[in-house]
Amino acid sequence: IARAETRVTRRLVRYWIFLSLAYLITIITYVNLSVVHGLYSSYSATIGVITPRFLLSAVGLRYSLIFLVGTIFLAFDVRASDARERMVEVLDSRPYSNLELVAGRFLGIFLPSWIPIVILAILLQIIGIILRGFGSPVGETIEIVSLFSFVCTMAVPALSFVIAMVFFVTLLVRNRLAAAVILLVLMGLSYWAIFGLP
Repeated sequence: IARAETRVTRRLVRYWIFLSLAYLITIITYVNLSVVHGLYSSYSATIGVITPRFLLSAVGLRYSLIFLVGTIFLAFDVRASDARERMVEVLDSRPYSNLELVAGRFLGIFLPSWIPIVILAILLQIIGIILRGFGSPVGETIEIVSLFSFVCTMAVPALSFVIAMVFFVTLLVRNRLAAAVILLVLMGLSYWAIFGLP
């Protein structure tokens, strides 16, 4: 089930749109902050604080915000896509439990969402190594604990929570548009709570 769901997810145009947008904004943010640090940190201690070595909090937040919104649109029509592609009867005739179905669907959406984060982390490290290798004042490798924290302790729970929330809301609300609006409001409220509450 997970393998089939992964294949379906990777074929969706919206998956590639959100992934491309998240990568583009993340890399632009990383390069922009690296350039600002490399060129102007000797003039200001405040600018010196935004060293590329510790930028993953700012860069990772932008990536996760974009792709978590994308995850809503990947997971919100799982059952509707089965009906649309006439797979409901086939799936319902297979001898598997509800837990196996939900876990397979969860993994089928989670893995294509998480693996690009690992690739992005490696890509940012490679960019930092190449820039350092050329003696550029711009760019630096990212601190390894920060990188690991982004890839594992930040991304895994965030993706898991959003996918589970999408599954829950779409089971309660049968209308896909209403479910998407509710999920976007819940996502906005959670981000507001993170940054707005003491």
